Amino acid sequence: MSNTERNILNDYQLFENIGLHDEIYYVPEAYDQEIAFIKAAANPSVNSRMLDLGCGSGIHVQKLREAGMYVVGLDRSHGMLESAKRRNPGCTFIQADMQNFQINQPFDLITCMNGAINYLDNLQSLKSTITRIYDHLTPGGKAIIDTQWSDQLPELPFVTQRGNATIIRRYQKGAGKNGCDLYTVALFSPENERHFVETQNFYFQDPFLMESLFLEQGFTSANSYESYQIDKPYSRQSKVRNAIVVATK
Repeated sequence: MSNTERNILNDYQLFENIGLHDEIYYVPEAYDQEIAFIKAAANPSVNSRMLDLGCGSGIHVQKLREAGMYVVGLDRSHGMLESAKRRNPGCTFIQADMQNFQINQPFDLITCMNGAINYLDNLQSLKSTITRIYDHLTPGGKAIIDTQWSDQLPELPFVTQRGNATIIRRYQKGAGKNGCDLYTVALFSPENERHFVETQNFYFQDPFLMESLFLEQGFTSANSYESYQIDKPYSRQSKVRNAIVVATK
C-alpha cells in the first residue's frame, strides 16, 4: 500500500501501531500535568509502589519512575508492552486484562490513565476492575482513574495541530454496536500525504456512578476532579470531557 492511500484501522489496530499512537496522544505538557496531579492527589513517596493499568507504551510509567517511584505496568496489548519495555528497561510489565488481573504484591497507588477505563463494555466489567483494584491496594492506598464523560459535551470534533499533522477526535453517544458510544480518531499530514482513521466502540463511564461503586466496594472516599485540576471538583455542570476519579481504600 502506498502512502497516498487512505488507511482505515479496524479492531483497535491503532494500539499495535505504536509510533502512530504516540504521535497522536503524546503531548509532553499534558503528561506533565497528569503527573503533577498524581503527586498532589496521592502524595507518593520515593518508596511508594505503583501499578499503572492500561499502561500503553509506558510514558506514564517512565515519568513516574523518573520521580523515584517503583512502578509496574499492565496492559493487554503485546505491542504496547514491547514498546513500554523499550522505553523502560528493567521495569516489570505484565500482559493481562484489568478486569481479572492477579499480582502477588500490594500497591500504594493504582492508576488507569488516558481513558483506558472507557474500553470496558459493561457494568460488570467496571465492577470487576474496581474489585481487582481494591484487592491490590494497601490500606490507605489510592486509585486514580481517568474517565471520558460526555454528559455536558456537544458531539463536535476536537481538532488539534501537531507540527504538520492535523488530529481530529470525535465522540458520539449511543451510535455504536448495541447502543455503545463511538470514538473516531484521525490523523492527516499533507506533507507526506498520510491519512489514518479508526473508529472504536467506546463506553463513557459516569464518574458519579464510579464514585458510588468505589464506596460500595469498601473504599473510604471517592471524589472526582476536572481534567487533572486538583482544585476543581467535577460536577454535573462541568464542561470538560475528562473526569479524574480519586478513591482511597
